[in-house]
Amino acid sequence: RLEIPLPKQAIQDDSIFVDKSHVARQVVNRITQLELYGDGQEEGGNAIQRQVNTLLNRIASEIDVDPEIFSKVLKKLNALVQIQDTAYADNVQDVIDACEGEPDDTSDRRAPEASADTDDAGLNDWRKRIARLKPGSWVLFTSEPTGPQRLRLAWVSRKLDRYVFVNLRGLREKTLEITDLCRQLQAGSAIILDGADEPAMDRAQYS
Repeated sequence: RLEIPLPKQAIQDDSIFVDKSHVARQVVNRITQLELYGDGQEEGGNAIQRQVNTLLNRIASEIDVDPEIFSKVLKKLNALVQIQDTAYADNVQDVIDACEGEPDDTSDRRAPEASADTDDAGLNDWRKRIARLKPGSWVLFTSEPTGPQRLRLAWVSRKLDRYVFVNLRGLREKTLEITDLCRQLQAGSAIILDGADEPAMDRAQYS
């Protein structure tokens, strides 16, 4: 629905390709941010999806696409993003609080460096890379029964041996020991997504 309005805007004003504050560019970025609740699996997702569809139809129905229509749509999208961000942050905080409250059952476990896999140079290389992961990093798990799943790292244990991931709604989805995560990364069934938080238009232009 935007494949005609956006080129029309680009013809009128090609700064859309370089000006990150361009209103049409911001509209695209906001819509992609709303994917967190946009899969239609829950009532909240359906409600946001319906509102986004209405806004897209409003743009697509314009014969002469004026920047003003993008400005009006952006204002409504910003409000939806704010609702989404608040809900997401609350969910992630609940996950973090739950993880912090769990007993540390790793006290009797050997440190990763002392495990049987230390002779595997490949796994050791992945351990070093995993050590650089910070909460907020995105990882794509490609071997899930329902298809590839993009999860975000929400919490890491103090010993750096347990990693908790949340789904696109900020709900706890997967807990992995470091060796399990190493093996998945080595096998390619898990892929660290660099730059996943870059705005959609930036990523599209870079690609």
